[in-house]
Amino acid sequence: MHRPFSGIEVYKEGETATIIRGAPSRWILVTDGSSYGTRRTIRRLQKEGVNRLHALVVSDRWAEAESIEKLYRSFSPEQVWMIPDLQKGPLAETLREAGLPLVFSKQSAWEIEGGILSTSLGH
Repeated sequence: MHRPFSGIEVYKEGETATIIRGAPSRWILVTDGSSYGTRRTIRRLQKEGVNRLHALVVSDRWAEAESIEKLYRSFSPEQVWMIPDLQKGPLAETLREAGLPLVFSKQSAWEIEGGILSTSLGH
C-alpha cells in the first residue's frame, strides 16, 4: 500500500490494476481490463471487503469487454471511464448494450476529501 497524501490509499495489483481508496467507502479501480488481471483484482477487492466502486477506470484500448462487464457486475460502479478513442469501437458498443454508464475522457477526476484525485488515461 502507498499513501500519496493523507486520506488516500493506493494498492497495486500486479501490472494490471491500481486500486485507490479515497474515503472510507469510495473505491476507484483503474484497470487495463485483461482477463488475467481481472480475476486477480476481483479477489483482491473482495479480500479488502469492497462491494461497490465509486468508479471503474478502463486505462487500455485493448481491454476485454467480458472483463469489464464482470467487474461491473461484481462491484456496481457509479461511473465507468474510458479514453475517447474507444467511444466508437466494439468495446464501448458491447458495454453500452450491457447498460453500463460510460464516460469518455482523457482525464478522469473525482472530488475527494482534501482535494481532487485525477488519472490520466491512455497509452
